[in-house]
Amino acid sequence: MRTIYEVLLRHNPVKRPYLIGVVGNDENGKKVMDYHKQMGDKLEGVRITNGKTTQICGIYSKEGLCEKEYRLKDTIEGVEVNDIEKNRDRILNASLVCLDTSLPLSSMTKVNDILVKTNNPLLVDPS
Repeated sequence: MRTIYEVLLRHNPVKRPYLIGVVGNDENGKKVMDYHKQMGDKLEGVRITNGKTTQICGIYSKEGLCEKEYRLKDTIEGVEVNDIEKNRDRILNASLVCLDTSLPLSSMTKVNDILVKTNNPLLVDPS
């Protein structure tokens, strides 16, 4: 989901998309946050928590389609409903909301409830 978010961010830097997710406080999580900081993006909807950042390794066909995916992760706390509520204005003002499905169902439902009365699109990673 982060890769899709990056592409969308580069195409619309004025009315930015909004990414909701979680990274660990490990080296990989710090790399993700530092990379986005260099792009001028604070990743305000991404929570940093204890644990390891999920790593995804994909095997792709010549056509670019994912044939196999491996996820390396430890269980880390996700973004909770109160985190979503704190960011309500940012969610409502985003050009697009990108949602990581590793979040708790209650958090995903809350984002949907906020956006249901708007025309703002919600992009959900189905993997």
